[in-house]
Amino acid sequence: MHNSITWDARYLPLDLLIEILTRLPAESLLKFKSVSKFWLSLLSSRDFCNRFLTVPSQPRLYMSLMDRRFYSKSLLLSSAVPSPFPSTLEFDQDLTVRTMGGFDPRFLHGFICFMHYLNARIYIPTTRQLYIIPVIKESDIIAEGRDLHNDPYTIQYYMGHDPVNDQYKLLCTIFVEDMGKKRSEYWVYVLESGGSWKRKSVANDFHPHDPNILALCMKGAIYYCAWTDTYTCVLVRFDVRSEGFDMMQVPWRAGEKIEKLTRLEKTVLSPIDYGGTVAVFDITYLKETGTVDL
Repeated sequence: MHNSITWDARYLPLDLLIEILTRLPAESLLKFKSVSKFWLSLLSSRDFCNRFLTVPSQPRLYMSLMDRRFYSKSLLLSSAVPSPFPSTLEFDQDLTVRTMGGFDPRFLHGFICFMHYLNARIYIPTTRQLYIIPVIKESDIIAEGRDLHNDPYTIQYYMGHDPVNDQYKLLCTIFVEDMGKKRSEYWVYVLESGGSWKRKSVANDFHPHDPNILALCMKGAIYYCAWTDTYTCVLVRFDVRSEGFDMMQVPWRAGEKIEKLTRLEKTVLSPIDYGGTVAVFDITYLKETGTVDL
């Protein structure tokens, strides 16, 4: 500027321009889309969005407080950045979603998937955008008009990413048990313009199951734990690209094989990424022996 030289972004190498833009706040990038058609095209491209999500940023923790009687009063809290005290965390209500009223949030690549009553919603904190996913109208279980308090069914939403086709998908599992007979439905929604729910069929040996809340998306697959009966805990794998399912039983301890623990006695949490390998985190004996099982 002191030498009366003006710079034009067109003469900056594209890779350098992208590196600069990916380090700016999302609010600024939204404004920069109006600079020119070139910037609009660049900032809206899938490649740039994916690059923006991979740039390290200040980590943030989220906490969901659920009101079981009045879902609309549920809150999403986010940690203050930066925290004024290094050894503590302060949480503030995320006022960007004033009417969120949701619970059970799942996080993936900068997206938050959560439930609002029985429906799924996607929220992007960086852009403050909220997407309401359509209701599954063709579900036989939902169509039965069950009373959620007296004749409940279980519905869970999981979010996954297909790295080959660069697609995000929602997996919905619906489970109900009538007089000892178990039934499950599986639905998939592709997160794109004009997307809709489609029902997935499974093999006969793929047992109906009651899924846990938490899940792991890793290497193009969604993993979650579930129960097929009172004594059988399984690890379910859903391949996001092929939309196929696999199931394997969670191993028992030596003593558990003789006297099997029930679902109320055995505490298996969500799968975790253990050094690049999927591992099941079992805390059944944490209080008794101070140990956990992987």
